[in-house]
Amino acid sequence: MKMSRCIFPMIALFMILLLFPLLTEAQDDVKYLGNICYILDSDELLGKPPAGVRIGVMSFGTGRFILSGVLAGIIPINGSAFIGQNNTIVISLYYSFDSGGSLESGSLSSSFSVIYMVVDAQTLKGTHTTMIVQTTPEPLSIKTQRGGVRLFLCN
Repeated sequence: MKMSRCIFPMIALFMILLLFPLLTEAQDDVKYLGNICYILDSDELLGKPPAGVRIGVMSFGTGRFILSGVLAGIIPINGSAFIGQNNTIVISLYYSFDSGGSLESGSLSSSFSVIYMVVDAQTLKGTHTTMIVQTTPEPLSIKTQRGGVRLFLCN
């Protein structure tokens, strides 16, 4: 009976030791590449001048990238990118926003946005389509913007 109690933990430890290199290898392939910034030409449609947004880029080493950053210093923005056909970079970003108001007072404003960009890998210029969905206050509204986009390395 004592022998069977010892065998199970030893087998479990052996399996963990066998799988450990596989788990750590997958994490070693992800590399932080730095920050990129972008400017959307259509920001004037929202009543503000064009502003840059800082996004951190992580690579899997396979032409796929994870993007994570902050919009306007307070709104998390996340997404992904990949190297597309004809030397393009295809980027998809999303973020959501809540004004922090209340439904009772009518001051609550919640929205989410999806930004789709196709950028030339040589010039770092391209186009974007942005969809902004405002969920509160009622009724639901959807606004679409299209325009130019320019990527650049952040300081």
